[in-house]
Amino acid sequence: MTLDGAAVTEVWAIDKCHTTFVTAKGDTIIDWTKVGNLAPRDENGREINRLPSATGWHDMSVPLGELPEPAGNVANRSSGAFGQLATECG
Repeated sequence: MTLDGAAVTEVWAIDKCHTTFVTAKGDTIIDWTKVGNLAPRDENGREINRLPSATGWHDMSVPLGELPEPAGNVANRSSGAFGQLATECG
């Protein structure tokens, strides 16, 4: 999983509608109240979701297809989780 091209190394739940993703570029707090209609796109074997923060929009990228467990189908799992957060917070 990458955020703006950098590997995500940690994920923290701040509260129900805010999540921090940590990369080598720094911390990015996603505000799930601002997602609206989550519509991922497929690009070069990866699923890309545009996610909002206080500083703008960020590209979250995960591989498409089945991977060995525990990863499994990362795209389906992350899109499902992102969609649930967007629905609950929107």
